[in-house]
Amino acid sequence: MLGSLSSANSLTDSPEICRMMAERLGCAYSLLPAPLIMGSAEVAQAVRSEKLIAMTLALGNRADIAIVGVGAIRQGHSGKIFHSFEDAAVARELQEKGVVGHICGHHIDMDGNHVRTSLCERTISIDFERFRDIPLVIGVAWETWRARALHACLVGGLMSALATNQGMAELLLDMD
Repeated sequence: MLGSLSSANSLTDSPEICRMMAERLGCAYSLLPAPLIMGSAEVAQAVRSEKLIAMTLALGNRADIAIVGVGAIRQGHSGKIFHSFEDAAVARELQEKGVVGHICGHHIDMDGNHVRTSLCERTISIDFERFRDIPLVIGVAWETWRARALHACLVGGLMSALATNQGMAELLLDMD
């Protein structure tokens, strides 16, 4: 639903993966032509009101299946998708609020609860609570530094399946 696998290779970014999957499955797909985080809450609200954006978000909020990446807080930051929006004050806020990761732009704590941050009103994404209602949410991650974030998503009921490697699966099983 969000994210890119490689900023250097346009053939492996999420819009291209969605297009290829839809083509192989014989179904339609919709892209969300907007940045994850806008410059202000007012701009974000205006963008969410645009017909194409509103329609795409509504479709995402009605999804039966979601494939999502799970990001983790590493060295005080949320990763590349947040790079230009996280300054020292935001990094401090994430630490103070106990953020361990994020899913579709929504920051979470170790129990998988949504953590309201100064970025929330500026974020363009599906509704956080929707993850608990989607029948099949497949998380995709394998780097061991994402283990706490993946565990939080599983504990919080944000994912119902995980595509990963053996090492990560064993690490997660040991965490329970």
